Amino acid sequence: MRRDFIEIMRYIEHHKKLGNIREVHLQTNGRKLSDADKLESTIGVVDYYLIALHGPNSKIHDKITDVQGSFNETVSAFKQLINKVKVERVAVQTVISRLNYKYLVDTYKFAHEELGVREFNLTFPHPMGSAFDKEITPTYLDVEPYINAAMHYFSSKGIKPLPEALPLCVFEEKYRQYILNVNDTRFIGAVGYDQDGNLLDYLELSKDAHSKYRKCESCLVNNKCEGIWNEYVELYPNEDSVPKPITKA
Repeated sequence: MRRDFIEIMRYIEHHKKLGNIREVHLQTNGRKLSDADKLESTIGVVDYYLIALHGPNSKIHDKITDVQGSFNETVSAFKQLINKVKVERVAVQTVISRLNYKYLVDTYKFAHEELGVREFNLTFPHPMGSAFDKEITPTYLDVEPYINAAMHYFSSKGIKPLPEALPLCVFEEKYRQYILNVNDTRFIGAVGYDQDGNLLDYLELSKDAHSKYRKCESCLVNNKCEGIWNEYVELYPNEDSVPKPITKA
């Protein structure tokens, strides 16, 4: 975290009061928010917190972050934050990896039942940089049963998660309509400008960043599926690394 984090929060707070900034989202590993002063500087300034929690315990989480003690710091931040802001303003983001995919339900159970969190992002990694490694990024076929076990847990608790970079074929039939609805509301139009001042369209950028296997052509929801990351196909060129196409409604 930047050393001038508190000053940045004060700057943002000032401009929010002037009406120059409408809403502030903070995506963080949460470690430095365990510091009471830094956490307090965000209260009333940040509208939504997305905090990474990659495992149900320090053994898994710290292994993924490669920082000893990071789990305890992040958990401390969650516990303090939940007592200061409305619970719907706090979400967990878990990036799936070889090290944690078998423990997704345990992770969400801990976050919900021990920390009180009710908002969850279920994220498949973008296989870039160090993640372009079969020892880090699992296959969709590997994670399929664990994703659905997590969805079952969410459903049993009345929780509506936000899945990211997970094709429809990964989900059991009973969850697909929900996923379709989420995807429909998540995709928006222009999201910013390039260096020449031209509008950037998320849908077009998304198409360029995703690929599909040949077998996807026979899938009933092929036209509704954004596909998978280009880098995933490079890492796993065998189309058997994803579940079978959906062939019945």
